[in-house]
Amino acid sequence: MPPVETVRGPIDTADLGATLMREHVLVLSTEHVQNDGADWWNEDERVAEQTDVQIIVATGLYTYDEIPTSTSAQPARLRGDPPGDRGADHRAELERHAHQHRRAADAATGTDVLDGCPRPRWDEAEAAASGAVTRSSPGGDMSRADVEFPAEGTTLRGWFYLPDSGPGPFPTVVLQHGFSAVKEMHLDDYAEVFAAAGLACLVYDHPGFGASDDAPGTPRYEIDPWQQIRCISHAITYAQSRDDVDPRRIGLWGSSYGAANAYVAAAIDRRVRAVVGQVPLVTGSLSFTQLVRIDNWAATEEMFAADRLARMKGEPPAMVPVVDDEPMAPSALPTADSFEFFTTTAEKRAPSWRNEVTLRSLEFFRGYEPVDYIPRISPTPLLMVVAPGDRLVDGGLALRAYQTAVHPKKLVTVEGGHFDAYTGAGFGASSVAARDWFVEHLVDRVAG
Repeated sequence: MPPVETVRGPIDTADLGATLMREHVLVLSTEHVQNDGADWWNEDERVAEQTDVQIIVATGLYTYDEIPTSTSAQPARLRGDPPGDRGADHRAELERHAHQHRRAADAATGTDVLDGCPRPRWDEAEAAASGAVTRSSPGGDMSRADVEFPAEGTTLRGWFYLPDSGPGPFPTVVLQHGFSAVKEMHLDDYAEVFAAAGLACLVYDHPGFGASDDAPGTPRYEIDPWQQIRCISHAITYAQSRDDVDPRRIGLWGSSYGAANAYVAAAIDRRVRAVVGQVPLVTGSLSFTQLVRIDNWAATEEMFAADRLARMKGEPPAMVPVVDDEPMAPSALPTADSFEFFTTTAEKRAPSWRNEVTLRSLEFFRGYEPVDYIPRISPTPLLMVVAPGDRLVDGGLALRAYQTAVHPKKLVTVEGGHFDAYTGAGFGASSVAARDWFVEHLVDRVAG
C-alpha cells in the first residue's frame, strides 16, 4: 500500500507544500463518512474513525481495498446532434481520414491531439519514471488494420492492432465502449498503449452503432446489454480464430456501460483470462433513479408501455437524445459532462456517432444489474478503475460493488468525473493501470 498522510479539518491544498504537487489528492467531505458509516476505513490505523477528515494524500495510484463512498447525484444538462452520413462505406472513410488527420497533426505540431484540441505530450522524464508509455511516436511500434466479423446474424466492424514486438501469436485484449459510444471516442488511444506493451487488440463497435451493422430484428441505435454481451463472446471467438492471437491469453476491457458488459462477460465466459472495467455502471436500477427525477418515474413507465404497444403494431421505435444542453429536457444521460464529452468528441474525432438511442434502451438500462455478476468473476483476475467523483454512474456504487468481488482483484481510483478517465492525467492513470494488469496476467504469466 502507498504511504498515506492524513490531514484533518478544512484545509487549502496549497498549504500542503510544493513537495505534494505531484501527488494524487482525494478530497473527502463528511458526507462520505456519514453515508458509509463510522468504520469506513481503518487500514493500519493510519486513518481512523474521523468525521472531520478532509483530504488524503497518497503517492501513486490509489489501490485501497476500501475507501469512502458517496451516493450524491448531480443536476442534469444536455443536447446536440452532429451531422453525419449513416452509410457504412462513408463512415469507414470518415474513420480512416480522421485517424490519419490526428496522426498527421501529432507529427506537425509536436502534440497529442485528443478531442481535437492539441495539448502538450506527457513529460518524457515523468512518464519514464512512472512506467507510463509515452506517445511521442503514435503508431510507430504497432500496426492497425480494419477488420469485420460475424456476430448475432450481423457484421461487426473495428480495428485489429498488432504489436511490433516479434513474432506472434500474441496475448490479445478485446475492447468495447459504453452507452451509445463508438470506437473513435478514445478506444484507439487505449489500444495504442496496450499494443506498445506487446498486446494485440481487437477494438469494435457494438451492433447498430458506428461502423457495425444492425442486428436482425433490432433497430439501429438500440442498446441491448445482453445482445452486446453475446457479441463480446463472438469477438473473442473471432480473435481466437486468428493465427496471430494466442487463444489461451484473452483479456477484456470495457468502459462505463462497456465495463458492465465486460464484468458480466468475464463471469460467464471463461475464455477471458483477465478483465478491466473503468468508470463502470454497476446497477441500472439505482443509477436510473439517480438520473431520472422521481416526479418523472410514472410518466417514464407510461412511455415504456406505449412504445412497446406501438412497436408490436409495426410502428417505428420511439427515440430519445443521448444528451441535451437544456437542464430539464429529456435525454438518456442527463449530466453536463455527458453533453460536453459526446458533442465535443463527436465533432472532433467521431463523426459516426449519433445523438439518439431507442427509448427501449433506457428500459433495458433500468433492468441491467451487472453487480450481481461481479462476485462470479473470480478466479478471473479483475481490475476495477473507479472515479469516486463520478456523477453519471455514481462512483460510490462502484466502490461498494468492488467489495463484493472475490480475489484476485484490484481497485484503482482516478480523479475527476466520469469522462476524465479518457483524457489527460485520467487517461494516463487509467490506461497505465489497465496495461499493467494485462501485462501481469497475460504476458508475464504463463497461460494455463
